[in-house]
Amino acid sequence: MSPDAPFPVIALATTGLPRGNYKPAVVGIAFALVDPVAKKVGPSILHYIKQPAHVLDAPEAVTAARFHGISRETIERNGVSERDACDTFKSWREH
Repeated sequence: MSPDAPFPVIALATTGLPRGNYKPAVVGIAFALVDPVAKKVGPSILHYIKQPAHVLDAPEAVTAARFHGISRETIERNGVSERDACDTFKSWREH
C-alpha cells in the first residue's frame, strides 16, 4: 500500500461551464477516500444540492443534466440544502 493512500477525492456536478454572464451552480457533490494501489474506494457520500427552479431550467443546466444524468426530478426528490451538504463534508473531513 502506498504511504500516501488512501487520499480524499471530491467530485462535483454542475449546471454547466462558466461563460459570458453564466455562473454555474453545483447540483451534486461526492466525496470518498480512495486507495488506488489496493483498488479500493472507501465509503463515499453523495449529495444532490437543491436549486431554485430557474437555475435548473436554464439551457446550460438542461444540457449539463443530459451529460451527468442528474435530473431536476432527482434533485427535487433527493436534494439537500447547500448548508447541509457543507456540514456533512466538514464532518467527513474531520474524521
